Amino acid sequence: MREAPAKAALHRQFRSQGLEVIGVNLGEDRETVWKFAMEMDIPFPLLLDREGQSPHLFGLWAHPNTVLIDRKGKVVGLVRGERDWQSEAARRLVRQFLDGTR
Repeated sequence: MREAPAKAALHRQFRSQGLEVIGVNLGEDRETVWKFAMEMDIPFPLLLDREGQSPHLFGLWAHPNTVLIDRKGKVVGLVRGERDWQSEAARRLVRQFLDGTR
């Protein structure tokens, strides 16, 4: 939950350069997720995974996680746990991926 505003800021900053952010919610109902998105001013899509299947697809076992997927749809990185997505290091990482220099 604490990462959502930072990822929203990254999304706003880099969307015009090709960054796409997609959130995945595990187990909550549509109304709860919608209220969260409105309260946090989330501009990116939030997918509902009511059965909790998505962690198995990526080999995840805890929250939060960030899966980095390149423009070709290939998983190129996994960040386990919370991170400061508003930091300059995070912005540098995003720039590298968008420039193809990762």
